[in-house]
Amino acid sequence: MKRTSANFDAIQENHSPVLTVFPTELRQKMKGFGGTFTDAAVWNIDNLPERARKHLLESYFGVDGIEYSFGRVPIGSNDFSTRPYSYNDWSGDVNLSNFSLADEDLEHRIPILREALSLRNGSLKLLATPWTAPFWMKSNGRAQGAGVLLHEVDRIDMWKVYALYLLRYFEEFAKRGIHFYAVSAQNEPNLSRSAHFPWQAMYFSPQMLSEFVSKYLGPAIKSNKITKDLHIFPLEISREQLELYSQEICGNEKAFNYSSGIGIHWYADTKIGTNILRNVVTEWATKYVLYTESANGWLTNDVLLGDWNRAEKYVESMMETVNNGVTGWIDYNLCVDTSGGPSWIGNNLDAAIVVDKHNKSFMKQPMFYAIGHFSKFIGENADYMASEFSRKGIGVSDISHSAFVNPDGSRALILYNKNSSYSWNISVVDDATPFSQLILTLPPKSIVTVLWNKITFTSKLKEPQKDLQSQPFGESEIT
Repeated sequence: MKRTSANFDAIQENHSPVLTVFPTELRQKMKGFGGTFTDAAVWNIDNLPERARKHLLESYFGVDGIEYSFGRVPIGSNDFSTRPYSYNDWSGDVNLSNFSLADEDLEHRIPILREALSLRNGSLKLLATPWTAPFWMKSNGRAQGAGVLLHEVDRIDMWKVYALYLLRYFEEFAKRGIHFYAVSAQNEPNLSRSAHFPWQAMYFSPQMLSEFVSKYLGPAIKSNKITKDLHIFPLEISREQLELYSQEICGNEKAFNYSSGIGIHWYADTKIGTNILRNVVTEWATKYVLYTESANGWLTNDVLLGDWNRAEKYVESMMETVNNGVTGWIDYNLCVDTSGGPSWIGNNLDAAIVVDKHNKSFMKQPMFYAIGHFSKFIGENADYMASEFSRKGIGVSDISHSAFVNPDGSRALILYNKNSSYSWNISVVDDATPFSQLILTLPPKSIVTVLWNKITFTSKLKEPQKDLQSQPFGESEIT
């Protein structure tokens, strides 16, 4: 990222569009941005030489990096594992006496989580998400394909056993010094209705999921001293059936009361508009909405090194979601190899960092810098603030914007010029000091973050001096 400085100066007549931010018109409080510690990600990280490995983690979590504040962690295996597994593959072990963490956790994920937590001084919020129960608890007896959580087997309530299984996960991680912020009841509960669904999944209807949260998971989590403060997400789901599941959870008072928020995935966003998103944000107005998975390449299963268009898709997603009330945004794999994996079923995807396992190096994609404009400069508990073009002009339709007030009072304004040919000049005005302006140029296909401090003026005649840093996009970096 390139840094420059400028001043807010007394307003002078010009013909540029005027973008005004309103620090007294605050909306949602931001939770943060981050990525997912899949098996693929931690395996790729650990296959780097120590110096490169350390640099990769510092790039994400360090003060000189993009300062991720969220980490998502799969409970057991998923599509980005090298094999299907659970933490208790002993069929019929309803007492969970054979529960044990996997080598993937003990040898890779937990050491890396400790390092990430250390880089964040312990302030990394971890969200744990299950893709499936142990296979013997499911109707199809397999990791993948159509399968529901069995309810009663030989007079044993398997839903209760599964809730206790999830508790054991948190207890085992706590023994090793890893404590979580939140748990999801189920990843994409609507997907596994097909017998041929290719990777780990488990089906819950909206009614089943509501019952599981209200009668099993919620009471189990809140009655355990290790997990009693966990935030509960009843599900993570794309927009196709988001509203259907959301309405069911909101209509069940106990399930809703146990829930802290709801997670959304980005995969249907291009075909389903923001009306549903806004409806759900309204339903969850007393809680919060978080985007918990996004990934490029999911339609083509490929990695495109240095691809700018995929960075733009991330920028557009983050702006669209936070502008509609979402409180944070989590990427999928922290890193993949050059083929987009490893993935045991070949569901290869792109990522913000790509590891070259042959050359023992890694590459920061444009997507990395796209996320960084948000994760680096929007502080945890920042307030989203209103912003609008109070004077329109040429180029306004090409410019997207999102504005925030950080906890220390500083402002962050993120601007994106989607035009591929033209630079646009705009004036930025802070409504708290409306007699000063910043004039800046947005190059074609650029994202710029403008930072400035809240200033109290003793006289409107005094020339205002605000400290500003603009942050245009950087190039992909090869480490």
